[in-house]
Amino acid sequence: MKTLIICLLIFAPTFLMSQQTYVPDDNFEQSLIDLGYDSGELDDSVATKNIENVKALEISGRSITDLTGIQDFTSLEELYCHKNSLTNLDVSQNTNLNTLYCYTNQLAEIDVSNLTLLQYLLCGANELSEIKFSDNHPHFISLNCHTNNITSLDLTNLSGLLWLICYDNKIGSLDVSNSTSLRLLVCYDNYLTELNIKNGNNANMKRMGSLMGMDARDNPELACIQVDDKAASENNYDWTKDPDSEYSADCGYTDVEEVFAVDPEISIFPNPADKIFTISFELEIPKTLTMTLTDLSGNELQEFSLINIKSVNKKIDVSRLSPGVYFLNISFGNESISRKIVVE
Repeated sequence: MKTLIICLLIFAPTFLMSQQTYVPDDNFEQSLIDLGYDSGELDDSVATKNIENVKALEISGRSITDLTGIQDFTSLEELYCHKNSLTNLDVSQNTNLNTLYCYTNQLAEIDVSNLTLLQYLLCGANELSEIKFSDNHPHFISLNCHTNNITSLDLTNLSGLLWLICYDNKIGSLDVSNSTSLRLLVCYDNYLTELNIKNGNNANMKRMGSLMGMDARDNPELACIQVDDKAASENNYDWTKDPDSEYSADCGYTDVEEVFAVDPEISIFPNPADKIFTISFELEIPKTLTMTLTDLSGNELQEFSLINIKSVNKKIDVSRLSPGVYFLNISFGNESISRKIVVE
């Protein structure tokens, strides 16, 4: 035992000094050589002790395809790896990161759910379909994810968000009502049908350079934008939208779209309609339903009750209504669901 302890004391320093981090991408390793964190010929490795205390790493535009090895930059706070050829980026071990620039790569996904200190994420011009955020991101203030394939953004926990740039995506519904400090929202050229920016801070959403304070253009299906104050929004020259979109303090959006205990596939056709539209769906068990047709202000226009029914195939006459957006609210007991209809 004594001999073993002596051997450990003799060889431990040598072992610690020889720890290496695997860096298979030659362009990544060459970048580390250029920055003075590695030396000699390319050998797919770098001394771990040379990188474990690095706080900022700038390796943009170096044709890097693989960032394996980044996990050992355990003190890293700022990573600038934009304008490379990355298809994967694992920063789950870099828990001290507060700034991540990874735009203009080929990333299909990015998971920052473990980065609770993250403040700035610039990941535009990739191939992302989603971004996985942490349940607890109190420091997060800036997200730029333009020009991707993102279909939804859950910003519920990003209450401190100041700037959101998400144009040129496929986002259908966007809710920033919990982001009570938001100052910039650029969401043009999406698939938006719902946009809720009623966050109590609309007055502070102003133009920044060439960017409008709120830009929701090129969303042809977006009929209503929910805001703090309709009149103030209409007179805000730092905001822009499509001519057919309206501002309203209450667009009739529901927080949860699918709230039936058994969610039916609801079919509304034709939609838009000019005279009559039909609503059709099936329930697993018979229920008594109430259907209410309202305008954007929540005014009740028509109401129908269907007693102990399982199959719904209801025609609703809208020929006397003015062209515009309306909501059909379906409820039974404490459960409800809402669907948008358009009258031509």
